[in-house]
Amino acid sequence: MNQAELQKVRFWPIMAAIFIGSFLCVLASASINLALEILKDHFGTTLGSVQWTLTGFMLAMGTTAPIAGYLGERFSFRRLYLFSLIGFN
Repeated sequence: MNQAELQKVRFWPIMAAIFIGSFLCVLASASINLALEILKDHFGTTLGSVQWTLTGFMLAMGTTAPIAGYLGERFSFRRLYLFSLIGFN
């Protein structure tokens, strides 16, 4: 197989993996947004203070990007991606 055929074969599985990962990230974020009202009622606090839950979650997701880049270079991005899909969902 030449390089062009190899890239054509690998394109759709890679796109499917990226789509699934992106969808799960949005789904996790949306589920926290839906739970904010319930958390507010349960803990008897204001919506503003409960929104820190979402802020903390998004901050944690953003700070793991550099760490994931390092681990991906060290152990291969495929293994890291599969591990993260299995471990976090």
